[in-house]
Amino acid sequence: MIFAIMRKKLLTFSGIIFTLLTACDSPETLVKKGKKELGNTVYESSFDREKKVLPYFNKAIKKDSTYALAYLERAKAFIEMDNSFDALPDLYKYVYLTLDNLEAWKLISVHENSDEPEKKIKAAEKVISKSPRFYNAYKIKIQAHQNLKEYDKALETLDLVVEREIFEDKRDVKMLYGEIYYDLKRWYDCFDAFNEGYYRQDYVFKPLHHIKNLAREGNIKAKDFLKTIDETEDSYFKIALDSLNSKNYKAALSLFQKAGYFSFMGSEEFALIKAYQAKAKSIMASQGVYNNNSTTIVDMGKKSAFEDALITCSTSLESFETKLGWETYGFIKMHLGFYKEAVEAFDKAADLGADSETFYYYWTLVLKRDSKGHLAIKILDDLIAKKSDLMWAYIHRASIFDSQGIYHKAKQDYDYVLTKSPNNYQALEGLAHMAISENDYDNIYRYIYQAHKHHGTFEWMKKAMDEIPGEYYKDYMRELRNKME
Repeated sequence: MIFAIMRKKLLTFSGIIFTLLTACDSPETLVKKGKKELGNTVYESSFDREKKVLPYFNKAIKKDSTYALAYLERAKAFIEMDNSFDALPDLYKYVYLTLDNLEAWKLISVHENSDEPEKKIKAAEKVISKSPRFYNAYKIKIQAHQNLKEYDKALETLDLVVEREIFEDKRDVKMLYGEIYYDLKRWYDCFDAFNEGYYRQDYVFKPLHHIKNLAREGNIKAKDFLKTIDETEDSYFKIALDSLNSKNYKAALSLFQKAGYFSFMGSEEFALIKAYQAKAKSIMASQGVYNNNSTTIVDMGKKSAFEDALITCSTSLESFETKLGWETYGFIKMHLGFYKEAVEAFDKAADLGADSETFYYYWTLVLKRDSKGHLAIKILDDLIAKKSDLMWAYIHRASIFDSQGIYHKAKQDYDYVLTKSPNNYQALEGLAHMAISENDYDNIYRYIYQAHKHHGTFEWMKKAMDEIPGEYYKDYMRELRNKME
């Protein structure tokens, strides 16, 4: 209570001070001071700004109610403080005093209440009469006619925009056509317009939904139209797959997105397209980000890229569960460090028939990281029994044996790989790891030397050589270590 009384007295005192300081100011000076105060208070709340800024304009108008600029500047201040409602009377007053000022009409056309489209049309037409190439005025007029269901007038104005090439972006004009055609239930024209406008699946889906309903009812034109759509979707999808397989991930993303415009949310086609989009995103995010010997994301920017891919993948799975969707979901969760969820996703992918070598690699890798190496070994045993020439499977199984301390079995797998591929640096690095575990320093050097020779992982090898005790460190080892710099 005491605080409220003190605050009221303080505000009254501030008002007295303002009155004294501005007593001799002309309306022109007051408007200048108001504009300056508006700039000085840009980081303050709208409420505080109004208390500091409006008194200057109010006093200027009180001193001279015919001073038009005071109304215009107060209107601009209201608009900047997110108060278009109070700005409009000032703008109309300014127009009245200045006899049709273009700047005021532009502001009126933009900020006039959308519940009164007639006023917006009047304001837009005033602007067009004075500034015939001001695109936003045409757009406001078109949308106001549309709100009044005056579609002929909306199309007539839009045709004029196209004829005179007044538009800033042709895609925006196409979207306006699409919205009018949709209201008129001209589904084919609407689809074409949205398809040529901004690429957004939710817009294209609207007329396509009605066309598909017509086709179900036996409409021949709708059926023929959908055949061309299917061909377009298949074409985009095929080119997108080629781009993905060629590791042109950015192009693949764009093409999968375009293919998705022609498919229904809830359909297997839509789910598959989204899964491929997520796969492309996750591959791009994983490049140079994730260290297979680590369990953390090393780049937070890339972490957000994985999270973006996860959203796309979730959309796919919500639409329809596919093996690619769950495989990609597991891949992303693994890179984000959620191994339990990744294992569950890979299990679901396996139940749906996932069987690529890449799938088996990441499935068993994440099982290893989730402390389920014994399950990974069983899967790899079955895979090797079916296909004995998969060298990566032997190396993968050996690394799991090594992590479990079953060194003799790990050595068997690494040695087997080297009998088939003597220069396999992964097997050589694996044997070097085992030599470290057994303090077999001479063999550490031998395996590292051979791995280095065949493009092994230099950073790991440098660290391994740095840990060899001094009494075992020979001149030839130092020479190799220097070559790695």
